[in-house]
Amino acid sequence: MRKSGLWCGITALVFGLLALPALAQFDGQPRFKMPANLSATDGEFILEWDDLRPGAVNPGLGLVSFTWYYAKAAAGAERTRITTILREDFTTFRNNWQAPGPFGFDWDVKANRRGRQFLQSPSRPGASPLISNFSIPPDSVVGLLVRPAGNRHEWAIELRYQGKNQSLEFRQDGNKLKILECGKPLPNVHIDLPGTREWLWYEIGLETRARRDVEIRIRVFNEDRTMLVSQFSRQVRLSEPKLREGGVIALSGPADFGELYVDPWSARWADDNTNKLRWDTSMVPNGDYVLIAEVCDGRRSLRQLATDFHISVRNPGQAAGR
Repeated sequence: MRKSGLWCGITALVFGLLALPALAQFDGQPRFKMPANLSATDGEFILEWDDLRPGAVNPGLGLVSFTWYYAKAAAGAERTRITTILREDFTTFRNNWQAPGPFGFDWDVKANRRGRQFLQSPSRPGASPLISNFSIPPDSVVGLLVRPAGNRHEWAIELRYQGKNQSLEFRQDGNKLKILECGKPLPNVHIDLPGTREWLWYEIGLETRARRDVEIRIRVFNEDRTMLVSQFSRQVRLSEPKLREGGVIALSGPADFGELYVDPWSARWADDNTNKLRWDTSMVPNGDYVLIAEVCDGRRSLRQLATDFHISVRNPGQAAGR
């Protein structure tokens, strides 16, 4: 009788487990929802998806991040990174940035042999940082393509910048990216990097938490984003309450700066339960596109997942894309 009861219990447990959603449902991969309207109207398109259930844990998975692109086809086509909050290629940088200190006019746009245009910072000691004329939200991810220009591989980006020595600064010093609050290094907080003169993508995210805490997440990728180079994640306690708010961006060299993107934190991390992306299509050539999520789960290799539907972009007066 006891054996019979035991087998009944095991059978019930097995069927109960089978009734649960598969673990793959919680693996951080976006499962795109079919939109009610597949046309981008009024210069934007909203994409929604399901991914990691809030609080769910999948053994072996690290933090899952998404970077978003559009393309004519899911495979074999050139993809373009989408714009949500901001894209800056620095070609007309003086419209959006200022350098009020010494050698400010030494900031200049250059081009390499492959035709890539980039912003070159002054190489002189004490040169003015470049400060944006625009603010960005406090809970956002800044993607920056940068190449150190000096022998010491030293450059910096400051976020939530309120003024001199009033920012969260991310400073590359040799083979380490150090984090400074109001000019003072956070103790025992840094990210190890190769000392290289190659182009790298730095993805730096900040999210304000309870009290004076802020979540800092950093991922560094190679230029063509085929490999994760390094990463960092830490919740830190701030000393300066103002740095819980949004602010402008400041850049300093010596370095070359290629592109800069700003996205909402909620669109970039699978453990955020918003699961919604606003694609700014106002400057996208007319055409039919798939959206592609570049997925990184903390391993060195990345993967791409595309929508199984096309979005029709139609902007009045805009030429069709090739």
